[in-house]
Amino acid sequence: MNYIKRKTTAGQGRMAYFVSRRELACHLFPSPDPKLSVATLHRWIDGDPQLRQSLRRIGYQPRTRWFNRRIVETIQRFI
Repeated sequence: MNYIKRKTTAGQGRMAYFVSRRELACHLFPSPDPKLSVATLHRWIDGDPQLRQSLRRIGYQPRTRWFNRRIVETIQRFI
């Protein structure tokens, strides 16, 4: 997975790291169609209440297209 480096809106020279929802989904659920991988990721998150609660606690929104490092690490912990 390739993390995208971006400056945070808070400034102060901090960098934030993001990965696209599609890239993470394709990495976790390989499929010839990326849309199928993304749908599988969403079904998987929705089907696990403990994972969904952990993600919401750190700022996950269902329509988010870019995941920060904390969200990615949380998802990987539940695999």
